[in-house]
Amino acid sequence: MTYSPTRLLGEKRFSSEDTIRFAALSGDRNPMHVDPVFARRTQFGRQVVHGMHTLLWGLDQFFAGVGAPRPTSLKVRFAKPAFIGDTVQLRVADSVENERRLEITASDVALVTLSLVFGGKSAVFGGSSGVPDLQISDGHAPSQSPRELGLADINGMVGSISLAVGTVEAGGSFPAATRALGGGVVSALVATSRVVGMECPGMHSIFAGLSVDFVEPSRPTASLRWRVTRVDTRIRRVDLEISGGGIVGRLDTFLRMPPTRQLAMSEICKAVDSDEFAGECALIIGGSRGLGEVTAKIIAAGGGVPVITYAVGREEAVELAAEISGAGRKCHIMPYDVRSSAAQQLAALPAEPTAFYYFATCSIFRRKLAFYEPALMREFTAFFVDGFYDLCSELHARRKGKLAGFYPSTVAIDSQPRELTEYCLAKLAGEALCASLRSCLPDLDIVVARLPRIQTDQTATVVPVRSEPPLDIMLPIVRKVRAAATAPQKQEPVSASG
Repeated sequence: MTYSPTRLLGEKRFSSEDTIRFAALSGDRNPMHVDPVFARRTQFGRQVVHGMHTLLWGLDQFFAGVGAPRPTSLKVRFAKPAFIGDTVQLRVADSVENERRLEITASDVALVTLSLVFGGKSAVFGGSSGVPDLQISDGHAPSQSPRELGLADINGMVGSISLAVGTVEAGGSFPAATRALGGGVVSALVATSRVVGMECPGMHSIFAGLSVDFVEPSRPTASLRWRVTRVDTRIRRVDLEISGGGIVGRLDTFLRMPPTRQLAMSEICKAVDSDEFAGECALIIGGSRGLGEVTAKIIAAGGGVPVITYAVGREEAVELAAEISGAGRKCHIMPYDVRSSAAQQLAALPAEPTAFYYFATCSIFRRKLAFYEPALMREFTAFFVDGFYDLCSELHARRKGKLAGFYPSTVAIDSQPRELTEYCLAKLAGEALCASLRSCLPDLDIVVARLPRIQTDQTATVVPVRSEPPLDIMLPIVRKVRAAATAPQKQEPVSASG
């Protein structure tokens, strides 16, 4: 076997079209892969490339570039996700005797680590002296949409996925891997994506890794069979045993926390006097979910009229508006992107706001290589400084009279975690901008608060951690903004000669 330990074996940029094709091939149509609006409400914040797609691309590149025999086993760890738009590279990590260790990286950060073992004789799957078959007869029928499961639902689950259609299609998508491993094996690997993303854990799954042996079936198998072998409720881990199509082994998965559901209008109305925000028109930038959603409900519950903006989540904004209207309150919705001109977009305002709230954000937790990355800093600055200044300038120019607003900062500034360097710097710059605006524009008052960890989509983790209830944090802030908006307007300083 010829093998260069420094050789770059392949490179690929994953597009949305690639992901759609793999979703059709595998049957794994989990929305975290194919729906950008849903994906932004996961802990990843954007669309994730199927882990098995990344792996199979890597295997295909390896077998296309290296004259390797058929391996006997494969171990994989999905360390970090690849996102749509990422360019990934397949690189050699190490070579030890009959083991080949590879990495799939993006910006020199390891996303997938895999180990192929060569040599030895493959066991006979289903034979009298070989690997025992996984007998399943009464499992769940394959689902056409991802199953929404809780930990209590998963224990003891079993099922099977047909490989009859996938064998030919998988061979066309990954030809070198198919020649080396066989069509049944490649189809079985493809099918594991559907098992994890659609069946179990399903909708809120994380595919963490797999360990499989490549075996010789004693008879043709037309399905991949699976069953849950362990559920660890402490860390939300779910282990599955699989067999079929020439593989036998284990899948390592986790069940993510589902997207955060904010309090219903009926609950918020109990905490707010029905007229305490009467007469207020509040523009809420990024108001369709998270803290923006809670703020819109608070103002509406208190008799004010929120103008809820969205950048991509129109359906979420429509649902929120329907909930507010269903409670007998008023609101408006409109699109707004902080990266575009505020003047042009605010021309569509249904009414002039007396207050504004700025919850615009991009994905905060990023894969980083260096301590400080200028490109990431520019992106955060565009959202948290430039976009905010453009909004303030235009609202101040339009408003006749007092205007109050809210700028959310973060307690992360106090601890300065390494992975959030650019985010904290951008928020510090935003705080400084607010101070300058207050001093230069006496009829503009901006409330700034360094918020703790709050129960939102961006703070979701696999293992639950302490987060503050959004209503407890936002209600005092909304009242403070209301007080600032209704306080007597400051007078311009009068010169001695005047």
